[in-house]
Amino acid sequence: YFSPTSTIIRGLCLKATTVLTARGCPYHCSFCQSEQLTKSQGDTKQVRFHSPQYIIEEIDFLIRNFSLEGLLFAEDIFSLSHQRTIEICQLLINKGLHKKLKWAANLRPDSIDKGLLELMRGAGCVRIILGCESGSQQTLNKTGKELDLEVNYQAVSLAKRIGISCEVNIILGFPGEKKEDVLNTLKFLKQSSPDRINRGKLYPIPGTRIYRELVNNNAIKRLQSWDELFDKYVLSDFTFANISQRVFSRLLAKIDREATLPTNYMFTIKSNLKRYPTLAIKQFILMFIHCTTLYFNLNIYRFLRRAAGALRIKSRYAFE
Repeated sequence: YFSPTSTIIRGLCLKATTVLTARGCPYHCSFCQSEQLTKSQGDTKQVRFHSPQYIIEEIDFLIRNFSLEGLLFAEDIFSLSHQRTIEICQLLINKGLHKKLKWAANLRPDSIDKGLLELMRGAGCVRIILGCESGSQQTLNKTGKELDLEVNYQAVSLAKRIGISCEVNIILGFPGEKKEDVLNTLKFLKQSSPDRINRGKLYPIPGTRIYRELVNNNAIKRLQSWDELFDKYVLSDFTFANISQRVFSRLLAKIDREATLPTNYMFTIKSNLKRYPTLAIKQFILMFIHCTTLYFNLNIYRFLRRAAGALRIKSRYAFE
């Protein structure tokens, strides 16, 4: 049923799927829709958990019936309850599932410690995805995450010392963000050297605090459809940062050229060279083409991007 894919635990080609073991989030990040989704369910509880026993039964079922090799715990923060995380890891080990399964989890940088990561690694965890969001403290303050930049550095460093591959999420284009904030994020990526980078751009998702603030300040009009969000803010070079669109696009290209693309491609190449050499070779060729285009004139790069879209060359082929 499951075909090998490198899009679940990004960069690792495995028969993999995602599992939600909890729903909701107690934090109030300005850009995130999780708080709104919790409210839309009419639930007074901010977070609801499956029991560790139920989770293990589900994982065991997937392995026995579908030969599952990889799993992503897709909830916002896997380690919200350390005790629950410890119980899940211990059950994985006790039932021998840690020998059959490689898994990954989303985490806050301030929700981990050495003992927890060591136990997770022993239970089969091969990847943590950290919501670092930025390498600028000024921008982090705008996210509402109540996160210190130094904690981002420490979390990446700890994962690397424990031996778990570390992926970081980055968002650029927050209102008021300046050129030096973006360059500080590039500095963070280079100095911390995570194994993979998810570089995103801020979109005003309806229901989020940033969306409400932008609407109330007449910075944007209230969106009438999700297609409007996609056309205006996802496909375009629009940014809410205190930077012109042209300069912002150049900064994105610089980050992708110097950090995001080389990091992601090289991880995929090294991780799959023995088991899937054809995939590794394809990634090497794509890395050369992709990084080269980012040196082109901005107008040429935009033309190539539109041409790729017209030819239906999906981005997942470039990032598998």
